[in-house]
Amino acid sequence: MKRDSVHISIAQPCHEQWDGMTVTERGAFCQSCQTEVIDFSIMTDREVVDYLSKNKTGCGRFRKDQLNTPLRLAQVDNGEVV
Repeated sequence: MKRDSVHISIAQPCHEQWDGMTVTERGAFCQSCQTEVIDFSIMTDREVVDYLSKNKTGCGRFRKDQLNTPLRLAQVDNGEVV
């Protein structure tokens, strides 16, 4: 069965300040963790799901409205998003 939504929650949010991180192409680099933090806050639901399906772990920045609520996947009909 194909899913049409994904639910994202963060059990232990990071305490580091986004504004103090160094900007990267996909988000920012956290000096404390020595890892890239992906900026999901600028992505569509589809982009978030596509990224997470290919990258199972990592850090990310989300908008509050992206968390603890289903991210809806756009339906495709004859090559067009509906």
